[in-house]
Amino acid sequence: MRIVSGSARGRRLFSPPSSTRPTTDRVREALFNSLDTLLEWDTTTVLDLYAGSGAVGLEAASRGAKAVTLVEKNGAAVASAERNKAVVDVPGVTIVRRSVQAFLAAHGNAETDAFTPYDLVFADPPYTQVEEDWPGILESLIDNGWVADGSVIVLERSSRDAPTQWPEYYREYRSKKYGETRIDIAIVDNTGSLAA
Repeated sequence: MRIVSGSARGRRLFSPPSSTRPTTDRVREALFNSLDTLLEWDTTTVLDLYAGSGAVGLEAASRGAKAVTLVEKNGAAVASAERNKAVVDVPGVTIVRRSVQAFLAAHGNAETDAFTPYDLVFADPPYTQVEEDWPGILESLIDNGWVADGSVIVLERSSRDAPTQWPEYYREYRSKKYGETRIDIAIVDNTGSLAA
């Protein structure tokens, strides 16, 4: 596993224990090629939920993201993310050891210092957890001010699952399979101003 592009291109990343499933280099490269058409990295703030090793958030940081927050509750995965943050050595990366649900419920606290919405939210929950947690997470993102109109939401899930059924206020942008992985992308449209 390595950083695909940007200032830390080619740097090898540490993988967390086998209980996590890091996003592969191939999937990250394809994802970021899609995101390059939607975002200007130097002004983009990124929230990486279920961050694991931090590979996705650190890829964004390598490409020049303004700020990146990695959220992960597993101690071994957080240790890998800390090591990877040191390897990538770019500014603006914060790692928060907390469950996603607890983090999203605590918007604006001193630990996260997150008073403005994120431009990009990436979530890679355990595949078995997606169906039960995802609707609540999407609602929390909007209800607690983590995202605003135009924010890009990316969900990584099993390619065996049906595409994400995005709730109201989310406009589907793209869904694509990469082997065992499906990447679903939507754009927040809370006011209906982005309707096609």
